[in-house]
Amino acid sequence: MKNKFLLIMCVFAFESMQIPVKPRVLIIGDSVSIGYTPFVIDKLADIADVTRPNANCGSTRIGLRDMEKWLGDTAWTVIHFNFGLHDLGYRYANDTNLNKDSVYATPKNGGHLNVSLEEYEANLHKIIARLKKTGAQLIFATTTPVSADLHSYVKDSELPYNEVAIRVMKEEKILINDLWKKIKPQIDTTQIPGNPHFTRPYTSQDKGTVENRIGVIRRFFPKKTDLTFITHQQVREVEQKLNNRPVRKFNYQTPNQVLQGKIALIT
Repeated sequence: MKNKFLLIMCVFAFESMQIPVKPRVLIIGDSVSIGYTPFVIDKLADIADVTRPNANCGSTRIGLRDMEKWLGDTAWTVIHFNFGLHDLGYRYANDTNLNKDSVYATPKNGGHLNVSLEEYEANLHKIIARLKKTGAQLIFATTTPVSADLHSYVKDSELPYNEVAIRVMKEEKILINDLWKKIKPQIDTTQIPGNPHFTRPYTSQDKGTVENRIGVIRRFFPKKTDLTFITHQQVREVEQKLNNRPVRKFNYQTPNQVLQGKIALIT
């Protein structure tokens, strides 16, 4: 009887303790946010638990579809979210951004915007309505610069989407983290050439790797080559050669071998 009483008292004591819990921060966004999330986790390690869905959150359409899964049943303190880059990309009629020849959709070859500005605005309002129900502090991040025509993106196409997003956030009284404004003045030194993603801060490692790959490609297509005369078949042949070429960084495995090994781990 005495031991049972002590057990009850211990349980009561633990339930009464005010154990501090770090604020829980959820980051929702595309592959750009996948890049910066590890640094946010590191910077806030002592004051917050930061996480993000194990996915590229894509466009606002994907956000509306998968938001419940991302939110789960966690009591979030802060939700930092962004949509835009995948909304403003171009798609073919079959809703893919690549055709059978591995050519990206653009407005010049029959591509259409994935999500129109009108739908983007409406989707943002719907997403915010759901996020507000969490009671979390909401912060929206503007879409980073599209500094050139690349893949299925058109240079500066983020500008009207950011304009719409900022207007929506002001209407909804949502805090804005203006990543576009922060990145734009240093875009030439921070964004990977020919890519919407960014190098890691304070290191040239990523940029060096990209420049090294460009140097290898130049062996097939020398500088000042008029790419308008290069066929898709020629590009695919070079792609195959490079992806089947041993790389020292991969312990002299080929990129294709490394890829197949990673696929094997998740299948």
